[in-house]
Amino acid sequence: MKRIQKTIIRLDDKIFFIKNDDMSKKHFLELFYVKKKSYLYQLYVRLYDYIIGDSINLYKEFKKYYSKEYSSFEIFLSEHYNIPDELLEKFNNTKSYYKYKDIGNEQPLYNLLYDEEIHNIVSKFMGGYVYEN
Repeated sequence: MKRIQKTIIRLDDKIFFIKNDDMSKKHFLELFYVKKKSYLYQLYVRLYDYIIGDSINLYKEFKKYYSKEYSSFEIFLSEHYNIPDELLEKFNNTKSYYKYKDIGNEQPLYNLLYDEEIHNIVSKFMGGYVYEN
């Protein structure tokens, strides 16, 4: 079975990524060695939900709303979301997701994401940035 390489890009107000089985909440929380029911555990649960929770599957969105407007999924990615040509091949699959990157009023999450060590752990979990606009 071929594993999909994790990839993440930021374009405008969205974060696009490839989601695979290694990206579970349980695996994410294990990276930080926090005790269940602690404040830090709850904070990292919120961080996971911010990063991955409520993400939208691009392929399902295409099939449900845009398949009549665009002749292929690849054209949809290129024209609707302006994904650069050099990245289209990576995101032209059913495990591509996106999420809006607005952090809202979550100051603790904002601080976590700017901590270099935590940023490196999250980046490694997500597969690292390939492109940022």
